Amino acid sequence: LVVKNKQVLVKRDDLLEVSNGEIAGNKVRKLSYLLEHQNKIEAEVLLSHGGIQSNAMLAIASMAKSIGKEFVYMTKPIPSHVKLNPSGNYSKALALDVNIVELDLEDYKETFGGSDGSCEPKGEIYPKNFYWIPQGAACLEAESGIKVLADEIINYWKRYLNQSALKIFLPSGTGTTAAFLNKNLKPKGIQVFTVPCVGDKNYLTRQMKKFVTNENIPTIVEGKVKQAFAKPRKELLQIWKEMEVLGLKLDLIYGPRTWEVMLENWNLIDRDNCQIMYLHTGGIEGNESQLNRYYNKGKI
Repeated sequence: LVVKNKQVLVKRDDLLEVSNGEIAGNKVRKLSYLLEHQNKIEAEVLLSHGGIQSNAMLAIASMAKSIGKEFVYMTKPIPSHVKLNPSGNYSKALALDVNIVELDLEDYKETFGGSDGSCEPKGEIYPKNFYWIPQGAACLEAESGIKVLADEIINYWKRYLNQSALKIFLPSGTGTTAAFLNKNLKPKGIQVFTVPCVGDKNYLTRQMKKFVTNENIPTIVEGKVKQAFAKPRKELLQIWKEMEVLGLKLDLIYGPRTWEVMLENWNLIDRDNCQIMYLHTGGIEGNESQLNRYYNKGKI
């Protein structure tokens, strides 16, 4: 892409998919170790939790189906209109026979540790003999696949960029991809910048510290306007449309917010005669339900 008269490379992980596209983008990276070592999963039940339109939910559901495991997914109360008219990832997960368990807000918080989540579920509201996959597939096993991503970037950097200054920009939910990517790219002098799309900088830092030390946390860049996770906003929809005109189809939750913050901080990024690379982490499979939210909120 050419943005502000600057060439921006795009790493197209959105095109990376397995299992008929149900495992796509950075979820392929995060789950690759489990897919390759499925024989080590002795439990008959995979257990995870999160939002009802989660891309990770759909990816884990597809993985569970392919390896012959039951998948129990715990979530907060599902709105009645969503149950009546399932769409997006929720509808696809139901078709994959996911056992979706609704917990009231207090039980959910007690079981999974509140907004920061937990390494293991607490309490008694879960099946016995399960294999635990944290929300968003944010687990130590994810580093294996993300290291492959880092190696791909390093090989491109050596072959086509002559090892010149390179800055990587990507969105973050739990920050798993950004943290492990920075850990593996920093020794080469490649800088990683990331935008928190779920919480603020402090929240994202706490999430990343579950996996990496302080020195391996990438540069976190926040926007001028606070953004509640997945909240429809006409400015984000406009960025989404503009990027599509340029030939890049983004997911509607993480992508536009990342580009909004990226453009706000362009002077921080575009200096030192560096090359910029945007990592498209995927998530397009969630656009159907997010577009419905925009429509229902009168933003379309």
